[in-house]
Amino acid sequence: MCSISETLIARLILTIHFTHSYLSSHYLRPDASRIETVGAERAAAEWLLKNGASVKWTQSNQWIKDYNTLALEDGKHSIKEIDATDSSITHIGFDHLKGLQSLDTFVIKSNGYIEDKALEMLGICSQSLKHLEIISCIGVTDKGVLSLTQLKNLKYLKLFDLPSVSDREKCLNHLKSGLNCDIDWKEVKPRK
Repeated sequence: MCSISETLIARLILTIHFTHSYLSSHYLRPDASRIETVGAERAAAEWLLKNGASVKWTQSNQWIKDYNTLALEDGKHSIKEIDATDSSITHIGFDHLKGLQSLDTFVIKSNGYIEDKALEMLGICSQSLKHLEIISCIGVTDKGVLSLTQLKNLKYLKLFDLPSVSDREKCLNHLKSGLNCDIDWKEVKPRK
């Protein structure tokens, strides 16, 4: 028999899950009118920054981490790098990546919201993406890793600490046969 506090906790968890799902599906999807107004690069940068990621423009060596520091729209900025460490980006917003012609580096680290569908959607960036790192993403399984072979222009792939991958060797062999790039996938050593 459940106590009142266990019931309240269960309801709270369900409410949080529903709220996150609702917000994700309604507010994180690309807004076609916004993309038309400011362009794909600016709209993608806005989405990334609002979700805790950082971007670097092709014309700069500085990371932009604060949404309020985005330059005024001049249509000349192109995203070169994305650092989504500790961010809350999800596959729901990955359509923002369409039209990014200069994106060559993407780091996704310590993100509990990234799962296989997000990795499958990286094909959107397959023409320009050269460097990809996926680290400490608990939602990534063998299926997501196997889908990375669509990224034929990769030069470097780093994978690490993907605890939901069940057959690392099979995935690694598949990647080696499907990609022509350096693959860095060290096993996590158990803590003593």
